[in-house]
Amino acid sequence: MYILDEKNKTPLHLQLYNALKHDISTHYQTGDKLPSIRKVAALYNLSKTTVESAYSQLYAEGYIESRPKSGYYVSELYFDTFKSDVPMPSTKKSQTYRYDFFPAELCAEDFPLKTWKRLTTKALDETTDFGSYPDGQGELALQEQIAKYLMASRGVICRAEQIVITSGFIDSMRLKPHAIYKA
Repeated sequence: MYILDEKNKTPLHLQLYNALKHDISTHYQTGDKLPSIRKVAALYNLSKTTVESAYSQLYAEGYIESRPKSGYYVSELYFDTFKSDVPMPSTKKSQTYRYDFFPAELCAEDFPLKTWKRLTTKALDETTDFGSYPDGQGELALQEQIAKYLMASRGVICRAEQIVITSGFIDSMRLKPHAIYKA
């Protein structure tokens, strides 16, 4: 039984998500079935949409998997990663680094500007054509790497040409589906 507080500033779907995530990492095993969305909604007097949002986030992060006409189960593919007893690295500085690239702490005199310029020049060799327009769907090499990543991390099989890279959410929303869809 989870304690969900409607007066809390954290939305209910996030409270439920956090409670379920904690439960999965402490009490569930690989392949265990989670309660149905309807059952959780009825148990906590929540809307199905709220529960679906929590489950969708767990699914997106790989904690659970959906089996058609069966329900949600603790993911076999990622469970060992999430249930690991190894603590997550701290966001606090525990080591000293020669160069600190954290934007809020970047010190101009410590930045290796000459090295940065040399490597930038090397990367932008003569084969770079600055006079041409880039591919409207994004850089092909980046598309290929994203396709490889999707296959390795999520099992998604796609071609690089099916991936469209934009500069942000708003640009993505302005795309017309017929303009980017290639059969």
